[in-house]
Amino acid sequence: MLNGRANHFKGCPELPVERVAFVENGKMVTRPGNDRLYSNDMYTDKMLGYLKNSTDGKPFFAYLAF
Repeated sequence: MLNGRANHFKGCPELPVERVAFVENGKMVTRPGNDRLYSNDMYTDKMLGYLKNSTDGKPFFAYLAF
């Protein structure tokens, strides 16, 4: 989530003129998860998915800070 001051459940901006943006691999994406999922849970699920789907056996660096 690139914007600050956004609602952590629905991704709605605090100010109606702002658009909340989610980016993955440099591309704009729709908000992952459902509207009831708190943003920290959404980011954790995404990171766990990266770890589970890593099939090449190569190590990689992952950092998730809350």
